[in-house]
Amino acid sequence: MRAGWFKRANGPDLLADPLQRGQGTAAVQICRSASSQQLRDELKLWGDRYEFINDDWNTRNTERRKIVQKARQDWCTEHQTSILDAMVNSIRSARGFIYIENQFFMSECGVDRNGRKCPSENKIIAELANAVGQAIHAGRPFHIWLVLPEHPEGLMEAAATSSQTWWALQG
Repeated sequence: MRAGWFKRANGPDLLADPLQRGQGTAAVQICRSASSQQLRDELKLWGDRYEFINDDWNTRNTERRKIVQKARQDWCTEHQTSILDAMVNSIRSARGFIYIENQFFMSECGVDRNGRKCPSENKIIAELANAVGQAIHAGRPFHIWLVLPEHPEGLMEAAATSSQTWWALQG
């Protein structure tokens, strides 16, 4: 990936230095999920060849870069699950209500009537059930709003879209 076009468009002038504290007061959590294969594929990008990939592109810190690159090598053997981890933490912390809006919501839901196991292994439905159970036990009101599109983005004839829709409806 050549960054020449980015420099010519004055792109670096528009970027905030990721290592500098911002002026605002908002707390932000950045999450993502990625398979171990995707992480291995990305590892090829995180070297020193690509100028704007590493977070120290503006304030070069060789020692930090080595630590981060080593961590990425160690992480690529397992799936990255920070979105799931953040959702579980939020559900467990909720006291009055939970609102989830997700285009691709799927959760482990057992097997269908034909004996097929759900392809999703996350336990969001179980966590939601536990949250409701705890609220009932504590005698406090509790509501869950789960907002899903009629079907995920994509052609309904496509195997991935129809499979996603089928399993989302099973939860």
